[in-house]
Amino acid sequence: MWAKHKQQSGFTIVELLIVIVVIAILAAISIVAYNGIQNRTYDSSIQNDLRQTYNKIQLYRVDNSGSNPPATSNTDVNSVFSVNRRSYASGTNSLIYCYSDTNFAIVARSKSGNGYYYSSVSGANKFTTWPGDGNLDLCPAAGIVQASAGYSARWIYVNGAWEPWFTPGA
Repeated sequence: MWAKHKQQSGFTIVELLIVIVVIAILAAISIVAYNGIQNRTYDSSIQNDLRQTYNKIQLYRVDNSGSNPPATSNTDVNSVFSVNRRSYASGTNSLIYCYSDTNFAIVARSKSGNGYYYSSVSGANKFTTWPGDGNLDLCPAAGIVQASAGYSARWIYVNGAWEPWFTPGA
């Protein structure tokens, strides 16, 4: 009689490799989508912080005869600025308050790398490229030039650290 061969069941190496490749592709797509969502979250948080701070400065101006919160007064700046510390780019100068006698601007850089500002000169804007890391670059880009009467600038988040006098939100 003929000997019966027992047929083994299971997957071949090729089938297993195909499954692994498909899983890897799906994982890569998920990671890219997650990073995009995370970056949009950082940007939205920064824009919200700037909008809230802009509105608080406007209220301060109404209560104080049109003057801006002075950059030398920690109490005034702390009471006006509203920030979420997890959204700002670390290792760079990521948040600055610039003002003159008549105008002001708040400039920030997100962890996504995008930069935004709110300015009493030109409203809300996004930088197409980050103009630099100094107040001589950032303030004029937001409409507040150093030659303006009463010009001053105050870093809130500089070189990856919050200024010691400032207490950011969660």
